[in-house]
Amino acid sequence: MKTNKSFIILFTFLSLILLLTGCSKLNKKNHIKVDGDNIIIEQRIEEKDEYELFKEMNESENVQKVKDILEEITWVHATVDMAYPPHYRFHFENSTKETVGFRYDLWISPNRDKIELNIDSEDKYIQFDEEKSSELFQLLTGKELE
Repeated sequence: MKTNKSFIILFTFLSLILLLTGCSKLNKKNHIKVDGDNIIIEQRIEEKDEYELFKEMNESENVQKVKDILEEITWVHATVDMAYPPHYRFHFENSTKETVGFRYDLWISPNRDKIELNIDSEDKYIQFDEEKSSELFQLLTGKELE
């Protein structure tokens, strides 16, 4: 009888450890480490599927704020097929102007109150709430969401 109780307690304990370990790995997979010293932001040329340099951000404080926001995201694993190309796209560069990490595609919602990001190469997607949308959009573009 004691052996059965001990076995049940041990089995329950090991199951809990495995469950917690599995959840923590899932969480790590849905967060991305962001590196780079500069952010290169490109804006879509209206009515074309072409982009031009909009802004190069190298103010370390603002670059770090963008990194912090991106690293806090719990990305959704999804393949996104939007009706139109992204309004903006951006990537990080290191001090030698080499691209570091991923290219982020940014859409502004039809109501112009939220933004959505996609990392196509990783099938990662997120739609921000209004507050985070406004903050990130302001940092990246210097503009307010309308």
